[in-house]
Amino acid sequence: MLNPVLCGEYIKINRGDFILINHEHLAELNFQINELRHLLISTGTSRGLGCMETLKYSEELDKLIIQIQLHNRC
Repeated sequence: MLNPVLCGEYIKINRGDFILINHEHLAELNFQINELRHLLISTGTSRGLGCMETLKYSEELDKLIIQIQLHNRC
């Protein structure tokens, strides 16, 4: 399991990898979050909240939201 840590404009991942978080990346993350929200709601409504596809979208959405939250801690 990865435990990301915010270091300025970078997110450090356990393995020592760093991901640059800049304004373009944040805009892309926000776009992806909105797309996944729509997919999650649509799939959850049509197939149910326990459907594997719904759960997959939920997990992906959680990961993106965590990235945004880590960046906003500054």
